Amino acid sequence: MKKYLLLIICSIFLSACSAKNYNVKKYKNEIPKWYVEDKKVGKKVFGKAMAQSDSLEIATRKAEGLAVSNIILKLKSEIDVLKEILIKEEIKRKNNSNFTEGEEKINEKITQLVSGFQITDYRVSNKVIYKDKDFYKVFVEIEFNTKELFDAIEKIS
Repeated sequence: MKKYLLLIICSIFLSACSAKNYNVKKYKNEIPKWYVEDKKVGKKVFGKAMAQSDSLEIATRKAEGLAVSNIILKLKSEIDVLKEILIKEEIKRKNNSNFTEGEEKINEKITQLVSGFQITDYRVSNKVIYKDKDFYKVFVEIEFNTKELFDAIEKIS
């Protein structure tokens, strides 16, 4: 009896402490407004994705994984701009207008860092879950603070 009572108390405690609760809405062939609008706030990059599955957990994991991939693509596309900024800063710091050897080293190091970089710490900022007859459709937006990446890049330059 005590085991059952303890189990019930633990399950109530866990459900009370769980993360944000999301309502599952009936699918009406609509896309959330935040999903369409692209945004960037300070050093945060946002990734969005949609996934569907007959399992809510699988649909959610797929959507979050695709959103992380979306962020990585955004970061890689902005890497050339980042390289130019770092090279200009290094030129100013060293007071040297002829910096081609240093440019090559910075380019190589940044390319290696970004190609192996993994996003492990992100926050789900928006999520909408739809349910149709046979499947769940999950729209998700995650945010990633690029400070971690920029700190790593500053250490190598």
